[in-house]
Amino acid sequence: MKIKNLIAHLAMLTGLCIACPAMAEPANNQAETQAGVVARLYKDFAWQAVFSVQKTWLPIASQPRPVLEKYFDDELTALLMAEQQCLARRKGELCRIDFDLIFASQDPAAADLTVKQKGRETVSVEFVYPSSNEKIRVEYRLRQTPKGWRISDMRYSNMPGITVKQLLRKK
Repeated sequence: MKIKNLIAHLAMLTGLCIACPAMAEPANNQAETQAGVVARLYKDFAWQAVFSVQKTWLPIASQPRPVLEKYFDDELTALLMAEQQCLARRKGELCRIDFDLIFASQDPAAADLTVKQKGRETVSVEFVYPSSNEKIRVEYRLRQTPKGWRISDMRYSNMPGITVKQLLRKK
């Protein structure tokens, strides 16, 4: 009987760990590497590319401020919060961003995803869209903050010449 209870408790704990990845935080953010921050972002939000999205599941750009602050610097967090407010005012109509931030697409999907440190403040994520075999690269710029390394901007290979901050600052 005790083994049955132990197994049930372990199963419940495992379910909680899987169900709440965005609320998880590394023990010491100061020690997390730049690539570690980006890898954690994909680990926590890759479900978008795997599961049919439920109405209660929110992509990274729609997360509350405390979740955004785990990945993004203060400026990018503020811009994403302003985007959320714009969407709320427009009641579902688009504002500045019409794609998923981490998959550079309206239909999140990825195969062969890799995360690579490219420089002190740059991390590159490369993957392939399974439906078209198009290779995509998302370049993350990070900066050291009092909370540890945080993403300060993003650039996409399929949207040359523009960054997320530039898009979010548009009037």
